[in-house]
Formats: sequence, C-alpha cells, structure tokens
Amino acid sequence: MDQGFVVWDENQCLVVSNDRFCEFFEIPPGSLKPGTTLLDLLRFMAQAGYYGEGDRELQAQKRYHEIMREQEQHEQRHTTKTGRELYVRRYPIKDFGRITTFTDITDVIDREKSSQLLREAIETFSDSVILYNEKEEVIFTNDRYHEMYPSAPPKNEAVGFTMVDMLRSTLDAGQIDHPLARSDPDAWLKMRLAQRRETANTEGETTHATGLSYFYKRHRSSNGGHIHIQTDITERKNFEKALLSREERLNSQIAELRNKDEHMEAQAANLVSLAENLSITHRELEKLNEQKDMFFSIIAHDLKGPFNALLGFSNMLANAGDELTLEIAKEYGEIVHESAENVFKLLENLLEWSRLQMGRIDFDPSPVDLNSLVVSNLVLFQSIATKKQIDLISNIKLCSDNDAALKLWADTHMVDTIIRNLISNAIKFTPEKGEIIVSAREDGDWVEVEISDTGVGISKEKAARLFHLDKNTTTKGTGGETGTGLGLYLCKDLVERQGGTIFLESTEGLGAKFGFKLPLYSKEAHGAEDPSMGIENKNIINL
Repeated sequence: MDQGFVVWDENQCLVVSNDRFCEFFEIPPGSLKPGTTLLDLLRFMAQAGYYGEGDRELQAQKRYHEIMREQEQHEQRHTTKTGRELYVRRYPIKDFGRITTFTDITDVIDREKSSQLLREAIETFSDSVILYNEKEEVIFTNDRYHEMYPSAPPKNEAVGFTMVDMLRSTLDAGQIDHPLARSDPDAWLKMRLAQRRETANTEGETTHATGLSYFYKRHRSSNGGHIHIQTDITERKNFEKALLSREERLNSQIAELRNKDEHMEAQAANLVSLAENLSITHRELEKLNEQKDMFFSIIAHDLKGPFNALLGFSNMLANAGDELTLEIAKEYGEIVHESAENVFKLLENLLEWSRLQMGRIDFDPSPVDLNSLVVSNLVLFQSIATKKQIDLISNIKLCSDNDAALKLWADTHMVDTIIRNLISNAIKFTPEKGEIIVSAREDGDWVEVEISDTGVGISKEKAARLFHLDKNTTTKGTGGETGTGLGLYLCKDLVERQGGTIFLESTEGLGAKFGFKLPLYSKEAHGAEDPSMGIENKNIINL
C-alpha cells in the first residue's frame, strides 16, 4: 500500500503495521513487533531524536498524552521530522481498538501553494485575465477583468458562468463598439463564438464603446479550455494618433517648404548644415583654444636658444666694447646681426605656422628643397652649437646645375618647423664636442629624413611618452638648457598633418636618432615645379 497504517488494540498494544508507516516515521524495518506498546514506540522515537533535544522520557510521555487526546479527532494533518505532510485518518473499532492510516499529501500541498502563488501573481497583472475550462465555463477571473467589464457577474460569483453568459453581459451593457453588435446583437454573438471556437490562438485590437482600446490574445489550453488576456493600449493608441497628426502636419509643412523659391531652399539647406556641424564647430573651438596655449609655449621654447646668442654677444659689445679690437667687435657685430635676422625669420615662421594651426592658412604642399631647409636651420643654430663645440653636419644631396636636389612634396613652413625643432632638441641633449648629422634617403615614393646625435640618448620609458602632451617629458639639456616639452609633439603633429610618420631610435647613453617620412616630389605625380615655390635660399654656406 502507498498508505501507511497501524492497528492498536484497546490496551494500546501494536497488532500490526506496514513498512510504509515505518518509513514515514523513520523506524527501521522489522523494529515493530506485535505487542509493542504505544508508549514504548514513543520512547524509541524520542531516543532516536524524533522530538528534538530534551528529556527523552518526558518527551515520550508528553506525546503519549497528546495522542490520547487526538483519538477523538478522526482526521488531522501531521508534519513529520523530514517535512512530509501526512493526512491522518482514525477508524475506531468497537471493543477492540483502532486503525490509523497515514497518507502522504506533500505533493498536493505543494501544488496548492504553487496554485495560490500563481493566482496571487495573476491578480497583480495590469492585464485582464479570464480562464475557461473545456466546457467553456469560467474557472478564474482576476480583478483587472472586472475593472474592464463592470457589467460582468461579480468576481465571487463569476466561476461557473459560460462564455456565452460573459459575452452576453457585456453585449447587453452596450460595451461592444462594433457595427454588427449594434444592428444584430445575436449575429455578432454567434460570429464571436465561432471565432473563438474555430481558431486555437488569436490576437488583435478592439475598441470598447467607452472609447478605450485593448489588445487581446486568446489561447486554447492543452485540456481544451480557453485563456483570454487583454491589455489596455488606449494610451499607446492616443500617442500613435498624436504622432500621426504630427506627421500629417509635418508633411504639410514640408510641402509648403518645397513650394518656396530657391533662395529659401538654400537657406533651409544651410540651416540644416549648420545644425549638423554644431558639435564639430564646438570641438574646433576647443581645439583652437588649446592651440593658442600651445603656440605661446612654442614661442617661449623656440626663441630662447637664438636669443641666448643675441643677448650674449650684444652684452659683450655693450660691456667690453672698449677692450675689443676692431676686428673682434666687427665679428661680434656680424654675429649679433645674423642672430637677429635668424630670430626674426624664426618668429615670422612661427607666426605663420600659428595661423595654419588656427585654420587661417590651408595646408599648401609644393616642391621643397630639403637641403636648403636643413642648411638654413644649421646656420640658425651654428652659434649655439659652437658654444658647446658641437659639429653640425649635413649629408643631404646638394643642389647643382648637373645634379637635381632632393625635394619633398610638402608644406615648406611645416617642414622648416619640424627640422628646426629636431635640430634644437639634438643640440640640447648632446654634450660638448659631440656631433649632429642630418641625412636623408629616398624610400620609394617617400623621403626619410634623419637627425642623429651623439648625445645622452633616451630610455625606453621616456621614449614612450615623448610625443604626448598629457605626459610631462621636459628634461634639462647637457648644458642646463630648458624647454617647454612641446617641440617633439609639434613635430609629430606637423608630420602627420602632411600624411607622414615620425619615429625614434635611441639607446640610453648612446645617442638618439629622430626621423620622419614625407612624400617625395616628382614631376610625373605633382607637375612641373613653380619657380616661386620653396623658401628663400640666400646666405647659404656649406657646412
């Protein structure tokens, strides 16, 4: 038997029991013998810890008296130590004793709890829910259903009503907004019932006479019943109507705009373009502000070196002029004049470059005589290099009548600024009696320019931060020179603006080699050279 049972005589002595009873109460099979008293059984269970901690004899006695009182109840529930729910049924036998049966209803209780939880969950739905069985009889409705259909039978009375009854109640209340329902209610009812019975699953939208709109979904259950769910979509439909109205007005406005003359159309197109570029303009303004700050830093960085020579020799002329010979004074004067000219030229180039950065000068590539640019910059820094006894050497092909000079297709002033910064940087970190070599070579359609020095070199850690403004890499030079730390970043920016790349090769303590690649000029690719292109090349000396 799936049930457990036990038979007691009038003296509370065991007559017989089955294994299922022993299983329920965790009694080892074969432990119960005919003649065992109820109290002895309770003592055994207490000893096994069935009643928890405490005095075992008191526990057994207490449970014995409870059972004696419970004999008056023919039915009750009992929860075992393992959590099983048992339905207990007692059958008194006249002049003999009693039979007690125990039925495991744990699964039934669990299903009841799950069912109750499901009902409570459905009651929280914002959707209307009504369930029919296979006979089309109501078995459940939630509160939301009765809010949508106030003419339906009350919730506590709805169970048992048929689908026909429920449809008829809403129809009689005038809640159905359908032409057939108004003209021939019976025909509408017949049509609706046929739809529900012939189609297993349907969905759609409906509008009640109240003006409220609903989305409905009907599903045939596995046992032949029906599940009907409705969702209030009135707000969504109103929103869609509003959108449709706005779309119609917009289309009307667009039609009017299309009828405007060409001038108005051009203005409209311009406004659209301005709106699309608003965020871009904002970013450009921020960039211009950053470039303004960068420009002033460049001026401080690039003018300091040449001014050192200018101020140094002019100071010597001012303070020791009486002690100098005419030849030396003339030589110093020439150096001062040359330095002043170079500083003016440098300042002029910087101002032009700043205009380019602010968008006031477009990138204007032309043939650039690389040798002329390099030599002019070596002349610019000759006086500074002389003070540190540094040799400035150019290995770039020279311009002659029979040998074409190496030319770049680039912006002259941008290249000039790049070379100037790289040479200045090399002088700064090259100790006395060092050497700086500027060289170049063709690499297919590109020219690779290198400025190598015998200076202190750069560690891998510092090299990784050199070309970033947000990482401070300013270091004093070998002669105590200082800088803004922006020179190399500017070189990178100018090289990349012209479609080139910049690179660095260095070993700490063994010098550094900075280089960049820019397009090679060729008549086939770029056309004949304009004689006016390039920078002025006067007073060039062979270093």
